[in-house]
Amino acid sequence: MKSSETYHYNIPKYLIYIIHILIGIWFMYLGYKLTQKEKLLQYEKTILIVLGIVVILYQTWLWYKFPKDNYSYNVPGWLIHLAHVFVGIYLILLATKLNTPLFGAITIGLASLPVFYMLHLWILG
Repeated sequence: MKSSETYHYNIPKYLIYIIHILIGIWFMYLGYKLTQKEKLLQYEKTILIVLGIVVILYQTWLWYKFPKDNYSYNVPGWLIHLAHVFVGIYLILLATKLNTPLFGAITIGLASLPVFYMLHLWILG
């Protein structure tokens, strides 16, 4: 159930915004580490893999459960869910195979998107 102040399952929108912003900043940090040719630590890889799996499963569930929903600015739900599934796959690959400086730079760019988008939604509504 969504209202104007919540997302599915009555999760407050501001909580979703904060989580996306903080995780996006952490992803940018990991991307920066990779651009500096630093290796990801084992616990960072584990978090990326677990988070990737959770994102894939949860967004697939939302896609199945609420197939007709639209999000802010009438963005179709299927597009949001598909994007999150791709992000989940990317996180798993980043932890296992794509941990190079090039993918570090790509990660910084990709991670900045949800940070700025969620800030935009939080500030402007």
